[in-house]
Amino acid sequence: SGVKVLIDSKKPRTAKPDSGLHTLEFCLNCPDPHLEGTQTMALGAVHGPTEYRVSGDLVMMVPNDIAGARLLNVEELVGRVALVDRGVVPLVDKVLAAQRAGAIGVVIADDGNCTDLYECGRVGSPKHGGFSGRDPWQLWMKVEIPSLLVMADVGDRLKRMMKLERIYIPGIGEQWAPSLRRR
Repeated sequence: SGVKVLIDSKKPRTAKPDSGLHTLEFCLNCPDPHLEGTQTMALGAVHGPTEYRVSGDLVMMVPNDIAGARLLNVEELVGRVALVDRGVVPLVDKVLAAQRAGAIGVVIADDGNCTDLYECGRVGSPKHGGFSGRDPWQLWMKVEIPSLLVMADVGDRLKRMMKLERIYIPGIGEQWAPSLRRR
């Protein structure tokens, strides 16, 4: 994809320590997103790993929200960071699917239901310490990789940077997938 991301458990300077806000850094065709990338805030999971610093290439999960279908691009996720759309599937299921495929981290793109202050309804918010805080912690016991929820506009920007295109997959529908055209 050419997009490299850094998922870091460190808190942004402007965030309260217990807010669940973390840092996502990303760049296009650069070796180190921390040195050359764009930095944005993201909402971290309440459960799962608490200390992490993971950097890798970003790959879109197909199907994009993993609803009702098996993952079609498992081999592309090994050793990389998965990008997945929020949708209707529980976020823990998305993270576990990426982890089973060999991903080292997950970036979840909101579907527009979060406000610009990361107030995401039942999913969570900074005042709840992050996302999925209402989930029973037992659901997250097997999660070993970090995950961050980014605003819809950040998710859209990442997809544009990845040069994805919309394709139709029978039985699944329209999906974002890597462009098959020569670059």
